[in-house]
Amino acid sequence: MVQHQLVKRGRLYVNPNTGDEVYLANKLATIERTAQQTLVAVQDLPAEQALVELRKLVQGWAGVAQNSVIERILRHDRKERETNYEAYRARTGLY
Repeated sequence: MVQHQLVKRGRLYVNPNTGDEVYLANKLATIERTAQQTLVAVQDLPAEQALVELRKLVQGWAGVAQNSVIERILRHDRKERETNYEAYRARTGLY
């Protein structure tokens, strides 16, 4: 069955997650877990040690930002927005 047939029959249509979405969801869950663990660990530490631990955590997050999957998704999104804008400009005659 296709989406509109399921909707017509009152059934919920759920888009299956792509591999990229699952990958990014797992990355975010890992970031959340490490952040919570680090915050609990630094709670009773002196300020200097807490700062070192928090710095390590943030540096780990910076490594996530340099990720080929994320870059590919952002590049695709940017290209899609540019294409939509160009189509809008052509349709409306804006330059």
